[in-house]
Amino acid sequence: MDDKRRALIASRIKSERLAKGISTKDAGIRSGVGQRRWVSYENNERTPKIDILESIADAIGSSAAYIAGYIDHKGEVEQSWRYIIADKTTDKLITNNSDSLAFNVDTLKDRRITENTICCFDALDNSLAPLISSGDQVLIDSSHITVDSLSVYAVKSANNTAVFRWIRPELTGGYTVFANDSSGYPDSKMSNDEFSQIQVLGRYIGLFHWVKD
Repeated sequence: MDDKRRALIASRIKSERLAKGISTKDAGIRSGVGQRRWVSYENNERTPKIDILESIADAIGSSAAYIAGYIDHKGEVEQSWRYIIADKTTDKLITNNSDSLAFNVDTLKDRRITENTICCFDALDNSLAPLISSGDQVLIDSSHITVDSLSVYAVKSANNTAVFRWIRPELTGGYTVFANDSSGYPDSKMSNDEFSQIQVLGRYIGLFHWVKD
């Protein structure tokens, strides 16, 4: 478990407890871990093991999946909030990340999309038009960063924006990165070493297009 996940667990334990108006003493008693250990969890001095998370979540009226950071909606029952904002990029430096779209988590599950890996970026150019046009909100699955077949991927540019390109692995080795508008965005043939320097943010899975008046 990395430091980011540990910090998230600590933050959610504390914020959920405070939201319910429960003291650390009562939370420690309800969960069976005691106040001292509970405080150590909130302060990110210790991280609860998986088999304890259920008791911790129950003590503060939350869910183990939410506390652990596996989901971003609270609760696991039908009456719970069942939508997720598509803003799960792992690179917070990307400037065209968008948080304007939300999806039903059950719909994502039916499409075999993990809810904590879906992210949305604003398209900034027409390099892939008519597939993707400037102003479109492009959905990316950040769990697919290994390029093993021809597809559209989001990659990080030098100025910290997500750009969209076709990427094709070649049978002879290396990769070809290209756009639909080859005149404005020439093809780039790369060796494996050269391609390893590119940060792939995820694979294209859909988009939202606003209709102009």
